[in-house]
Amino acid sequence: MTFADALTFGTALLVLINPPSILPAYTDIVSAYEVKIQRSIAARTSISLAVFMLILIWLGQFILDALDIEIGALQVAGGLILLRGSIRMVDAADRALPEDELKQTESESWQVVSVVPLAIPLTVGGGTIALIVATTGQFNRVLDLMAMSLVCVLIALMMAAIYFFAGPISRTLGPIGMRILGRIGGIVLMAISVQLLTTGISALVPVLA
Repeated sequence: MTFADALTFGTALLVLINPPSILPAYTDIVSAYEVKIQRSIAARTSISLAVFMLILIWLGQFILDALDIEIGALQVAGGLILLRGSIRMVDAADRALPEDELKQTESESWQVVSVVPLAIPLTVGGGTIALIVATTGQFNRVLDLMAMSLVCVLIALMMAAIYFFAGPISRTLGPIGMRILGRIGGIVLMAISVQLLTTGISALVPVLA
C-alpha cells in the first residue's frame, strides 16, 4: 500500500462516515445528557469506532477466505453500496435514526448509547464495513494492515474531536452549511465508488482491463 493508497482509503472512510450528516442525529441523542457525560460519550464512541474498524481490518481476510469470496466480487459489491450511499448523500438531507431507535436510546445508559447506535450503525454502517473488508482483500500484507490501522485510528481521533465539539460545530455551520458539506462529500464518495467498481470488474473480467 502506497501513501496515495492510504490517503485514498482514509478519504473514502471519512467521506463515507460523513460527519456533517451525523452531527444532527448525534447532537439530538447526546443533548439529553449533562455536558460532562457528553464528553465521556464522545470518547467512548470514538474508542468503539476504532476497535470495530481494527477488528474488520485484521479479520477481513479471514472473512473472505471463510466465505470463499473473490476480491473482485467484494470490490464490486462495495462499490455499489458506496455508490448508492453517495447518491443519497448528494440528494438527501441529514442522516437519521429510525424513530423507534431514538426512543429506545432515552431509556439506555450512556455507555450503551455510545456504542449502539452512535458508533454502530450511525457512524460505521454497511458501506464502511464493505469498504474496509474490500480494501483488506486488496492489501493484505502485514505492513498494509498496519498502515490501514493507523489511518483508522487517525479517523477515530478526528471523530472524537468532532463529537467533542459537536454542539458548537452544528451551530456555527448551520443547516445550510452542513448540507453543503454533506453533498460535496457525496460527490467525492461517488468518484471513489466508481473507481472501486472499475477495479473490481477488471479483476473479475481481466479482458476488460
